[in-house]
Amino acid sequence: MAKTSKKNYSISYSELTKVLEKKMPGVMLISLKEKSILDDLLSFCLKKFIGDEAGKDCINVYYADDKQLEEVLNDCQSSGFFSEKKIVVLKNISKLLKNDKLNLNYYIKEANPDILLLLVASEDEFNADKYEELDLSLLSVYQINELTGMEMENWIKTKLEGFNIETEALDALTEFSNGSSDELLTEIEKLKLYSYDTK
Repeated sequence: MAKTSKKNYSISYSELTKVLEKKMPGVMLISLKEKSILDDLLSFCLKKFIGDEAGKDCINVYYADDKQLEEVLNDCQSSGFFSEKKIVVLKNISKLLKNDKLNLNYYIKEANPDILLLLVASEDEFNADKYEELDLSLLSVYQINELTGMEMENWIKTKLEGFNIETEALDALTEFSNGSSDELLTEIEKLKLYSYDTK
């Protein structure tokens, strides 16, 4: 049983992308609340780990509550169909049984360098003590904070790339977001559809 420390894993999304730009670890435990930020992180990792030509077919997603760990580990040992590299995502990792966490340690110790394994926990469930069976020293652990006001503005600008947005409108969207990129993404898509002719 691996001991966990009271280490602070908290990081902003923008800081995390800077860290990953320098070095992409083979196995990461990511804790975050917003699905849209996970989607952005997966797109970032896809380009950084595999390359610009990589498509979503290089990402395989599993759910721990479906008791699929054997499939996940088999997937991590095999090569991708269209690419040598691929990303394997295991969501809801708090649902892993104790033995599954221990088995995961064996893979992590000798991880396949052509695979990026992302273990995903929702922010509400993240507590390092829940994962004491996992040897956290063998993987990179990041608890992604909610976007700050400036990060939210930059995120909105990225999502509205190709559209002109006035400062007042950007401020209103940021205020409207209430810190939730998931809620805001729906509104941004509506705005893009409504404003398509007036780019």
